Amino acid sequence: PKFINSLIKKAKLENADLTLGNRSNYNRISEHILSFFFKLKFNIYDPLTGFRVYKSNQLYKLLKKTKPNYFLVDLLLLFKNSNLKISNINIITKRRKNTKSRVGNVFVSNLKILFFLKLIFR
Repeated sequence: PKFINSLIKKAKLENADLTLGNRSNYNRISEHILSFFFKLKFNIYDPLTGFRVYKSNQLYKLLKKTKPNYFLVDLLLLFKNSNLKISNINIITKRRKNTKSRVGNVFVSNLKILFFLKLIFR
């Protein structure tokens, strides 16, 4: 929560349509792999971060074009493919104390994350 004001200030300063808070720690190896490729191709450092500020008018426009099962990465790529401005800011995070994933067991959660690599190579 202490980075919320910094995230909002960065979004306003750069007039960004989407501002991402780049986490200092990842919980899975697959997050490192995905982030590496997103950084190379799109200059996006943390595609799975949930710490985001959207310009609401742009978000609403894009949500009209989405499917109900879109994930954070899908929305991020919609912004990128619509040539909307995306900015990044570093935030300091701690490793998750509870190692239980919210998206499945270790194998399933890593597989879901690596599935998003296909989005990079389309």
